[in-house]
Amino acid sequence: MIPAIPILQAAEWGPSIHGFTGRAGGVSADAYSELNLSFSVNDDPERVAENWRRLQLHLHDVPLVIPRQVHGTNILVVEGDAPGSDPSAPPPVRLGEADAIVCDRPGIAVGVLTADCVPILLRARSGRCVAAIHAGWRGTAAGIVGRVLEVLTQRFSLPVEQVEALLGPSIGGCCYEVEADVAEALGVVSENTKVRVDLRRLNARQLELAGVRSEAVLLLGGCTRCEADAYFSHRASGGCTGRQLSFVGIPN
Repeated sequence: MIPAIPILQAAEWGPSIHGFTGRAGGVSADAYSELNLSFSVNDDPERVAENWRRLQLHLHDVPLVIPRQVHGTNILVVEGDAPGSDPSAPPPVRLGEADAIVCDRPGIAVGVLTADCVPILLRARSGRCVAAIHAGWRGTAAGIVGRVLEVLTQRFSLPVEQVEALLGPSIGGCCYEVEADVAEALGVVSENTKVRVDLRRLNARQLELAGVRSEAVLLLGGCTRCEADAYFSHRASGGCTGRQLSFVGIPN
């Protein structure tokens, strides 16, 4: 029997297609134990493929589309027929280089992989479109959440007041220490050479400044470094670790 895969979800979002995976439920070993979902971290590809197979079963074979993340600000838009609907195609469907992905097609989930960076899920209250964002310090400094909101409001004519946001498990201000130049790029002023910053709250603030209602911006889960037994953490592992998935979709 395949063990259950714990999926962290927001009660406020109801039984919709969304969630954040952690370490539990897979077959990877050692630094990648257990549910590593990245093929790019030197894990055994067969084990990663099995992890994806188990996750897809858990998600009832909803096609999952993820970008090839590069710590930039490019945004992909999923249009047309559901990619990956071919049952013989192994999950996930990987598109071009980007750190955010937007979709308005029912029956598809989009997602990003993280191991300390901030995963951000957006959806329209009307159910018209969704987005998944990977926000490291570079993406945060470049305002990637604001760029995604521009796509939603301009390309899909979605009023920003209809946007709801979930910011999932990521490294917290308790553990994320950066050099002064990185802090300055993030708008954090300090006279110290080392500064602790809270990327998740910085992104939440950017969402609110862009017009998303404060009550619609939810923070879910804890610090990935503090809870490295439950989540993959790049910093806690010294750089050798797996990746967890954050995903959101529109039901058929």
